[in-house]
Amino acid sequence: MGIRDELHAAFDGQAFSSEALLARVAVQLDSSRRVRNYPWATAVALVLTIALIATLLVVRAELGSRNSLNQGGPINKCLPAQTASPSGEGHSTITEYAVPADLGALGDITRGPDGNLWLTGYAANPPRSVIVKLTTSGVFTEFRVPSANTYLGGITTGPDGNIWFTETTQPFPGRPVSGKVAKLTTSGTFTEYIVPSTVTDLRGITTGPDDNLWVADSGANEVLKVSTSGSITKFAMPLLNSRPETITAGPDGALWFTESGTAKVARITTSGRITEFPLPATGNQWAYWPTGLAAGPDGNLWITEQGNWPGGGPGVVAKLTTAGVFTTYRVPSTKVAPGLSLLRDSGPREITAGRDGRLWFSAVWNLDSVTTAGVFSQYLVPTRDGTFTDLRSITAEPDGAVWFTGDDITKSPGRPVVGKFIVEPASSC
Repeated sequence: MGIRDELHAAFDGQAFSSEALLARVAVQLDSSRRVRNYPWATAVALVLTIALIATLLVVRAELGSRNSLNQGGPINKCLPAQTASPSGEGHSTITEYAVPADLGALGDITRGPDGNLWLTGYAANPPRSVIVKLTTSGVFTEFRVPSANTYLGGITTGPDGNIWFTETTQPFPGRPVSGKVAKLTTSGTFTEYIVPSTVTDLRGITTGPDDNLWVADSGANEVLKVSTSGSITKFAMPLLNSRPETITAGPDGALWFTESGTAKVARITTSGRITEFPLPATGNQWAYWPTGLAAGPDGNLWITEQGNWPGGGPGVVAKLTTAGVFTTYRVPSTKVAPGLSLLRDSGPREITAGRDGRLWFSAVWNLDSVTTAGVFSQYLVPTRDGTFTDLRSITAEPDGAVWFTGDDITKSPGRPVVGKFIVEPASSC
């Protein structure tokens, strides 16, 4: 099979964009900790990137142009799966909604107590972090965060029926970093609670079984318990630079969270006792660190793991019992560019439990799923203009849809993307 036929099959008839592939490489090189830490790795990555650019220019000249998707309104697109699922559900329907022009970025997404989707975002004009309400019919409402110069972390529905989120001030010379845990009523009223720390970097937030909010503070190396009235209790990590990031309520009445600095998953009781579980040794010096975390339908924790190889490498999804036993599953290589494994993300990112009994996770342009037995299915997520979405956040809905946010990274500046994804029987497409 020639390169023209390979790429046509890889994209299942969708528009091929060399800019999209190059942008993906740029994102991976920028996000790789090994590249940043080792100058020789930077040089190797640069050589690989130059070679890839030359290859893509040749491919682009051979392929020529293709028709793009419909530019107007919400779009629905029926696409074949990247790998066949055992149930025979081989296609997906993707609906993308037009994002308001003033929104420069969208981040985490969660289902609110009012049945709407709630997202973190950033408005470019004037510049300000925002919380966005999105109805299931695609109507956006923006609520501007009171504090200026902040970036937002996680978002969740609290036990009090409000939207809770984390925010950290942008680090500028001469100004200490500060953080806040904030709530927003569904009618649009903010309340912010200052976290007493000058090294804070607030990330994930979730509702605990004790009706408190639990927050991962990566900068201060702590886990926070926050009451709905704003009282904050801190629990320090056993080791320095553990960097807790993603946190979720476990099936055992405790909170579970990831440690990106020490490559561990940890458990904390509601009284503050911490137990850590190192990721299994891979025998590979590049190793892995945990990214996403979710409680599965089988009573286990499910983790996405990202590798340190500068250009990509295989991602891993792992199952972790509440007793601390890991089972790992290697994510199949994507079909996005056959033979160019450099373009495969070094690991999946967010993960969530679907209403279909599967775990869904984001991986570059793919929205993938895995059964509790370790069987994968992969789906591309195209944008309205025929390129692909670099997924940021996902959440599963009761109707079986998986909502997502992302970026069309081929645009300058990047264009935020939001939509929903539903698996369909192959016969329906």
